[in-house]
Formats: sequence, structure tokens, C-alpha cells
Amino acid sequence: MAGVGTPELAAAVSNAGGLGSLDAGYRSPQAFKELIETSRTLTSKPLMANFFVPQKVAVDEHKVDKMKGVLRQCLVEMGEDPSALDSVQVRVPKEKFEALIDVGVSQGIDIMSFTFGIPPADTLSRLQRAGVRVFGTATTVKEAIAVERAGCDGVVVQGSDAGSHRAFFLPCNVWPPLVGTFSLLSAVSARVRVPVVAAGGIMNGQGVAAALALGAAGVQMGTAFIPCPESAADTLWKQTVLNNPEYNSTVTNGFSGRYGRGVCNRYTELIAKMDVDIPDWMIQLQLYSVLKQIAKRKNNAAFQQLWCGQGSTLSRVMPAGELVRTLVQEYSQTVERLPSQL
Repeated sequence: MAGVGTPELAAAVSNAGGLGSLDAGYRSPQAFKELIETSRTLTSKPLMANFFVPQKVAVDEHKVDKMKGVLRQCLVEMGEDPSALDSVQVRVPKEKFEALIDVGVSQGIDIMSFTFGIPPADTLSRLQRAGVRVFGTATTVKEAIAVERAGCDGVVVQGSDAGSHRAFFLPCNVWPPLVGTFSLLSAVSARVRVPVVAAGGIMNGQGVAAALALGAAGVQMGTAFIPCPESAADTLWKQTVLNNPEYNSTVTNGFSGRYGRGVCNRYTELIAKMDVDIPDWMIQLQLYSVLKQIAKRKNNAAFQQLWCGQGSTLSRVMPAGELVRTLVQEYSQTVERLPSQL
């Protein structure tokens, strides 16, 4: 989950027996290299890194102008000068995907996961020759089958419960595809042979046990680690997640141009009501970042991007390593109780 990961968080998870993850997506190759180097000073255990598969992006000036109008309304509502957007010039970002991959390989990342699509065949082959295990991410059975057929070593199934960006990459007749974690897990487990990792709404050992019972080889958790002291989330984000009811999250493309699940607030409400086409992925991110920075400075949760999954009511505050050990204990206790409950 972008915005949460730190070397301290990843290392604590790995040192406790889990698999700590580092986010490459928004970082420069140099920043990613430094992130890995710092993490390696904190753990000798395996680490994973997550990458955004490149997307086709274009600047539509009409959409940009319309969105600036919406964001100006938000600034006025916040008591800020709407002219803050006047000088913003959006551009198609320079692609850095292969450079980030090179850093990951050179720094000995053990497992790489990909979202928003499947890495090119030559990239996938190069990674596997280097000994890297490659996982793709799927939000439908069709996507999971595509990930397996491409030759990936495993698939992460991302249910609609999950916080942050939706990983979808193949068209379907319902958009965006929103299949619950356990429904998707059951269906995918019956259709693919590669290991399946469940993601979305899993917050405790009971959830881990349920996922494994439905065919998962492991679980991927994000929201559960937001309140941890090692997390990069600020105090406002952490407190919002800890106090957020399970129903108070929504899927919106108003933050970055791609759909993602986050806390319902005034901004997501306005975006849902506005009859406006959202600019492309990364273009919208550049526009919204102006509002985000101001809202963050003012500690204003109403207009901030606060990624959060639907399991937020089960969030708890504890160090990441302790959380991993607690999850293992809860899982063991759940499995031990099952025979007497059946």
C-alpha cells in the first residue's frame, strides 16, 4: 500500500517470520535503491517489492480544465485560495518501470509482485532467470488465469474489500470489477494451479485461517499494518483508520485517476456527485496533489486521500513484529478450535 511502507515496517515483518514488502511504484530508481539498502541494514530475511505495470496515459486538456474547476471548489470550501491550481501544468510522467526492475534485481529483491497488469514476457523471463519469484495481481478469475498463463509463479487475488488501488487490468462488463475477497479466492483457487495469495479485508488470524481453508497459500495484508508505529502513515491517517466503521469506505478514481478504496469523506462525496470525467491515471494524481498537500498541512481529513480496506474496525495498535506474531497465534488457536466446533 503506497504511502505506508518503510524499511522499518518491512524489516519488522520479515524478522517476525512474515514477508515484508517495499513499494516501488511512485519512487525514483535512486530512492528505491536507498529504500532497499536501508531495509537490508535492518534484516537479512527475504523481502518483496511491488511494482506498477506501465499504463497508457494521455493529457486531455478538457478533462484537466473541468477537474481544476472541481478542485477549486474544494479549495474554496477549505477556506483556501482557488488560484493555487492556476499554475499547475500536468504532463505524462517519464516511464521508469525497467529502471526500477533493474534496481530490484541488483539489490537482491527475492519476490516481485506486479499490479495493474502483467509484466512484459521478456521482463518476466529475465526476473525468473535471476531467481526472482514473480507474482501478478488479479481482481477477477479471468485476470488470474491470464497471470498463470503468462508464466508467473503465483497470483495475488485482490478482493473488493482491499484498501488502496484496484489492480484490475482486463475489461469486463461491470466496471470497476468488485468481487469480494473470499468469493474471488474460492473461484480462482478452483481454476489455477499456481499458489494463490488472498488480499482484502484480512485483519486477524481468524481471517488468515478462513483464507487458507478456501485455498490460499498465504495472505497479503495492508490496512492491518497502517496503525503500526513503523508505518509511514501520519497520525491523522492512523486515527481515522482505527475509528472508521466497516461501511465507511468507498471506491473512487478521484485521487489518482485509477479506482481505489479509501475512507469516505467530503472529497469522495463531491467527486461522486460531480458530473465530470476524471483525467487519466497519474494526470489526476498531479492535479489532486495540490489539494492533498494543503489538506495535509491543515490536518484536514475531509479532503485527504486516506486508503483503507473494509476490515478497518478490526485495526489495532501494536508494533509490526508483534502483530505478525499475534496473527500466527490467533491462526493456531482458530485451527485448534475447529474440530470441536464442527
